[in-house]
Amino acid sequence: MSVSLHDEATRERVEALQWTVCQQLPAKGLTAIVEWGSWGRWERDILRKRAREMLTRWAGTIEVPTPEELRLFDTFDPPGERTAP
Repeated sequence: MSVSLHDEATRERVEALQWTVCQQLPAKGLTAIVEWGSWGRWERDILRKRAREMLTRWAGTIEVPTPEELRLFDTFDPPGERTAP
C-alpha cells in the first residue's frame, strides 16, 4: 500500500476507518489499541474524549464482579511489598 504520510485526506480517511473498527471491537469481547502516531497532546486529548464517550455508552453493560468472584483472582502486591508464596 503506497500511501504518503503527508497525504492528509487519505490519512484522515484511514484513521476514521480505524476508529470505526475500534468502536466495534469491545462488543465482540476484544480490545483495541489506537496507535497511529498521536504525538501531540491535542491528538491524545481528542482520543481520550472519544474513549470516554464510548465508555459512557458501555457503562451500563459492564457488570462489577462480586466479592466472591474477586477472591478467585490473585491479589495485587505493589512492587516492593511482595508477599512470600
